[in-house]
Amino acid sequence: MALTSGTPERVVTYWRHSFSAELSSTSAPSDQPDGHQKSTYELERIKQHEEPHLLTEIYGIDYTARRNLTSCPSYDEVYEDMTLLKPFTNRVRIYNTHDCDQGNYTVRIAQQLGMKVVIGFQNDPIDMVYYQLYILQWLEDNYQVHDTIIGATVGTESLYRRDLDVTTVLERVSLVKNWTRDYGFTFPVGYADTHYVLLNNPILGTVCDILLSNTFPVYESWITFNGPNDNSGPDYVISIWNQIKKAQPNTTTIWMGETGWSTYDVRNGQNSYGSLTWYLQNMACRAFTENMPMFWFDAFEQPWQYWPNERQYGLFHNNRTIKTSSNFKCKNAPSTYIQSTYTSAPVGTYAKTDCTSMFNGLTCRTVSNDVSAVNATLAGQATSYLCTHFPHYCSDIRGVGAKYAHCNPIEKASYVMDQYYEQFLHTQGDDACYFGGIGQIYSTSTPEACHKMYASAQCRTYSESPTGLETSVQGTLDYLCSQYPQYCIPLNDSSSIYFRCNATQKATFVMNKYYNDHVFTQGKVACDFNGLGRLNLPPVNETICHQAYSLSRCRTASENVSLVDGAAVGAAISYICQDSPSLCLSLRGYNGSFSQCSLTQQASYVMDLYYTTNFPTLGDAACDFDGLGNIRRATPLNASLCSDMFESLACRTASQDVSTLNATLIGSALAYVCGQYGVSACGELSGIYGKYAACNAAQKVSYAMSFYYDRFSKSRGDGTCSFDGLGNIHRNISYNATMCQEVYDDAQCRTKSSGINALDADAVGGILDYLCSNFPSYCYELYGAGGLYAQCSTIQKATYVMNQYYRDFYSTAGDAACYFNGIGTIQWNLVSEDNVCHAMFNSLSCRTTVEDPSGMNATVVGLAIQYICESNPDLCGPLNATGPYTTCNTLQRASFTMNEYYLRYYDTQGGAACSFGGVGRVLIEPTRSSVDSRGTTETQGDNTNAIVGGASIVATLSFFTLSAVLFF
Repeated sequence: MALTSGTPERVVTYWRHSFSAELSSTSAPSDQPDGHQKSTYELERIKQHEEPHLLTEIYGIDYTARRNLTSCPSYDEVYEDMTLLKPFTNRVRIYNTHDCDQGNYTVRIAQQLGMKVVIGFQNDPIDMVYYQLYILQWLEDNYQVHDTIIGATVGTESLYRRDLDVTTVLERVSLVKNWTRDYGFTFPVGYADTHYVLLNNPILGTVCDILLSNTFPVYESWITFNGPNDNSGPDYVISIWNQIKKAQPNTTTIWMGETGWSTYDVRNGQNSYGSLTWYLQNMACRAFTENMPMFWFDAFEQPWQYWPNERQYGLFHNNRTIKTSSNFKCKNAPSTYIQSTYTSAPVGTYAKTDCTSMFNGLTCRTVSNDVSAVNATLAGQATSYLCTHFPHYCSDIRGVGAKYAHCNPIEKASYVMDQYYEQFLHTQGDDACYFGGIGQIYSTSTPEACHKMYASAQCRTYSESPTGLETSVQGTLDYLCSQYPQYCIPLNDSSSIYFRCNATQKATFVMNKYYNDHVFTQGKVACDFNGLGRLNLPPVNETICHQAYSLSRCRTASENVSLVDGAAVGAAISYICQDSPSLCLSLRGYNGSFSQCSLTQQASYVMDLYYTTNFPTLGDAACDFDGLGNIRRATPLNASLCSDMFESLACRTASQDVSTLNATLIGSALAYVCGQYGVSACGELSGIYGKYAACNAAQKVSYAMSFYYDRFSKSRGDGTCSFDGLGNIHRNISYNATMCQEVYDDAQCRTKSSGINALDADAVGGILDYLCSNFPSYCYELYGAGGLYAQCSTIQKATYVMNQYYRDFYSTAGDAACYFNGIGTIQWNLVSEDNVCHAMFNSLSCRTTVEDPSGMNATVVGLAIQYICESNPDLCGPLNATGPYTTCNTLQRASFTMNEYYLRYYDTQGGAACSFGGVGRVLIEPTRSSVDSRGTTETQGDNTNAIVGGASIVATLSFFTLSAVLFF
């Protein structure tokens, strides 16, 4: 029922009934009761004022800070009010934020006391809404109050009074709702009115987060009040609340914004103070029981109200003495003393270091960040203007959690002023930092630096004073800064010494940049600029310029400009100066040592610097420049030296004549070898001091290819000299057919045929690749200019390496070491001595079924040897290099080891010890004495490793067969 400040007083049409008959002699005492009235009631009231820690619990209380119409309360007085209300509730609701600065005082004090606030907005006129939003913004920026505010109402009873129509009301609610969301607040935003309005306007729920109803049973004449147990009043309020929830399906959050009892009214002859106490207790507890948020109207009497009963709704008298002696606790009420999550801090204790650092880093700012030293009105106007028209400037100074929200108003103003200045500097100049005179520019730029730059520029305006040149200077600046923005970066950077130069100095800066980038291709025209530019160059020093050419190791073919392509020279200089500006410092500026030298002298100077810098990565290509560059070698061209080098190479091109070769292949081969092996491969082919640097491309690439062939041919074969067909091999040892044939004929392990067409060439090549890559020592004689067998056939080469592998691995893999996917075969006449081996075979009790290796699977038999020798190595001694049977064939060797195994394990395994999956047969069973004499009583532990029967050996041999036969 509170009046909205600044609006006409409400005509209370609730009063449909006359209450004059209900008034009695028991009406409330005045604010200044006389001595006869200071009875038990007054003493209790004083006592409760002195002891505020009551147990009374109310969900929330409506509060107006004003105490009279002629003055506003102080901060301390509002603090006193809040401490009086805190024992009753933890929530207060105010109707606007601007009247008597109550928004500032109430929210800040509630924050300190751990209370919550529902703020209000006077919703008309529109300017007042914005004003209150700025108050809210100020509170958040300075005190971070977002967790203290739990809701907001935009207007109270505007529709009931017919101040605004429903469309306008919702527009104002939307304005506040959108603004608070944009600023980072999350509290609900809604509207408050009589329950009649809320029941008849369901459209309100489509916009409002919350709706607050103002409902007073005292205005319903049919409601009785017969004592503390009479619930007709609370029943009525609850019924209204439920009706509104049904009528507003789009808004599930309905609060009782106002309900209370005026001590001006007397009902059923009851004492008005007693009626207040009874209704407060019943209504407060009933609200908790029904889970209905309810705000009691109101905290303090308002004697300035027009209607007498509206003056006396307060829970306290206007002199801040309490009216009621209620002392109750609602059983369904949650604790109302939940503390705010905000850690309160007195004004002025915020950390200011980051604000000061931010302020000191600005180019455009106020003269000081001391609030007392700057016109606060102008600073506020600047902030308000910029945040309204350029809201993105203000994201760091406004809003929940904003980076500089806690800084003072002057620092914030400077922050947004600087952003405006940075954006509009180029069009408004220093005026972009004026802001009514409070803006100052801080920069390292000095007049001395600007003048020095102008004086040393090779190309500059014909006058340093802007007077009379404004149009042409600005046009030149605009053009160059738009076409070459990189030129203008130092002019726009506040940390640059040229930031505050005058217009002609800035124009000179960018004109000189353009001139230096284009003079080598455009000549003096690069400094014209429609007549604005003038050249400022020192006299020519012929001695220094000639030295620049003569001392260069990478230079043009001639020092005479007329004998060299001028366009190519200019392009070379431009390229170098753009790619490596530091190399061109001597060509630029008034004091540049070579700024007046000829183009060939300048080009040779910078080409030589570029060549020296980039030779480690680019080689002689660093002096090419589309054929313009020539290298002055320490070792000049020596045709005999280059030819002799070429003829000595094992891997080389078909001819020394470059014109007969593929230039692309030459380039690719050089790039690959030199790129992979650097100086070790190509150090002599380039540079000032390269021994063969002057040789032609065919000779150079042959040198590099031969390096590669010599390094890898032993392991990778003659393919290392291919280079896509560019390379050819030149042998030092001529072909010897007899020697190559002996390689094949003398091998114990060789290919099945000596004819290349009788075998799979890919398979033979695969054997060579595998063995040469895994056992490169096998292949040293097969490749290279000095390879003894380099010119033998592929079959003879394959036999050479297969035989070496067989000899190395026969002891473990047996004849399987010559398998090679069926390509290998063994010459038994070379490995068997009939008189010794045959006699041994015939003497055995356990042996293979046949003696001829061609009659059995040699691989399986060889694996049987491997198994026995690995599990019982002592049985295989006679088979090793010094043993008598090392040259016997596979079946003879296998029979020897099988017989040894049979004799050892006959006692535990019987005849199965000679089975080996059917490979062996028993001819003679051993006698006990013969077994004992061989130590067969010795066993291998629990015999788990011994072969029992045929199945175990078959499985075991199958495993070894797969492992060995597929070894590559």
